[in-house]
Amino acid sequence: MKSMHVRALTLALVALAALVSLLRAQTEKGRVPVGRFTAVRLAKPPVLDGRIEPGEWDDAFGSSGIIAAFDHVLITSATHMRMGWDEGHLYFLFVCKRGPGEWRLTKTVRFNDDYDFGDPSVEIWISPPKPVPETYQNIINTYPAVMDNHQIPSRGYTGAGWKGNWKIGVHEDPDSYIIEAAIPVADFGMAGIRDGDVWNILLCRTCQGAKPRSQGSWSITQAFAEI
Repeated sequence: MKSMHVRALTLALVALAALVSLLRAQTEKGRVPVGRFTAVRLAKPPVLDGRIEPGEWDDAFGSSGIIAAFDHVLITSATHMRMGWDEGHLYFLFVCKRGPGEWRLTKTVRFNDDYDFGDPSVEIWISPPKPVPETYQNIINTYPAVMDNHQIPSRGYTGAGWKGNWKIGVHEDPDSYIIEAAIPVADFGMAGIRDGDVWNILLCRTCQGAKPRSQGSWSITQAFAEI
């Protein structure tokens, strides 16, 4: 079985003792150690319709919980995330319990490369394995519309003209919403994914009305473009 090592800053932790340990490490060393995890190759790509069929995402790497940016505590609305890959694509799943301010999922943005903070959304930062680190930011709302760009932090470069060929499915019910998304690895200038490749991934969410703040990520936030 092939595997791709997927690195995030740290995964969101639901165990209080583990979270306390990480915060202690951050205090003592100035930065939480980077976590490295393995995402397996999916035998069959998921159908991107916003509905989870039995077994469809079972083999994908999963994490639950969003840590509020800069507060180091979980936000009050549950979030479950999964990701996987095959020869040509990266796949992402977000299952988001509606926040207190998300009784109506606003869709102010309906065209790509626009952004409105008031829209409930998820955010995917992707940094492929390259000699000069570069990062791709992607914000997806429930319309769905995508704001995406290409960044090279060491050169101070941001290319707003970059466009990912995302395929997205969204489903809503009174309690939650689901976003399924896929993007070709070729969009990042990569011929494919090799066994043992290390990709840096940061998954985030904007959840209106969540406490202590509406934005957070699956890790303790230490960087975005420089993941």
